[in-house]
Amino acid sequence: MKPSNNKYNITTITIHWLSTVLILILFPMGSYMSGLDTTEKLGLVQTHALLGISVFLLTIIRTYFFFRRKDQKTYKQDRLSTTS
Repeated sequence: MKPSNNKYNITTITIHWLSTVLILILFPMGSYMSGLDTTEKLGLVQTHALLGISVFLLTIIRTYFFFRRKDQKTYKQDRLSTTS
């Protein structure tokens, strides 16, 4: 998938959609676990926590790639000119 504009690189886009898929898995999983007994949900809690930590780490990585961009100054100027 090639972005229509060069605002975001493929790494940022991939991390974004991977995070989205994980979050869409986490919500129903949490709802399902709320109806289970404590003994039944032990394994699912570990999986749920691992996926949640993965989303957190992907968010940190995505933020790093965003601020590492070489054209960050240009991006800020574009944002300022569109809000004025």
